[in-house]
Amino acid sequence: MKRPNDYKFCVRTFRGYDCVNDLEIAESVAHSMVLAIISDSWSNEYWWAEIRQMSTGLSMIVVCRAFGTWLKTPFLRLT
Repeated sequence: MKRPNDYKFCVRTFRGYDCVNDLEIAESVAHSMVLAIISDSWSNEYWWAEIRQMSTGLSMIVVCRAFGTWLKTPFLRLT
C-alpha cells in the first residue's frame, strides 16, 4: 500500500485527503473535494483544499469564493 510520501502531491481538506502524481490531476481532485463539501451544505469557510508538493513541502491553496469562482495561490511554505 502506498503512503502519501510515495506521491508527488497530496490534496487535503478538513474531511480527508487523496494523493496523486500530476499537478493537473491534483487541481481536479481539489475541485471535486471542495464541490463535495459544497454539496453537503458546509459553510463557505470550508470551501478550500490544500495541494501539498511532497518533495518540497510547499503548498497551494485552492478556494471556491462563490459557486463557480475559483482562486488558487502560488506554492507557498505554510509551515
